[in-house]
Amino acid sequence: MSFQKRIFDIVLSAISLFLLAPIFIIVAVTIKLESNEKAINKSRRVGVDEKFLIFVNLDPSVCMQT
Repeated sequence: MSFQKRIFDIVLSAISLFLLAPIFIIVAVTIKLESNEKAINKSRRVGVDEKFLIFVNLDPSVCMQT
């Protein structure tokens, strides 16, 4: 049962990323053009077994400016 759930999670995540990627790109480009600041923030976090993970997200300080 857990193998089926894992496959379902991976497939659903891949489909979601594929469908939402154009929206994220449009938002990042819009922020970059309007504020002339870095719109995407990268941060390193420590995960399981002390492996480093790189998180990429939209910078909230740039998104919250009016």
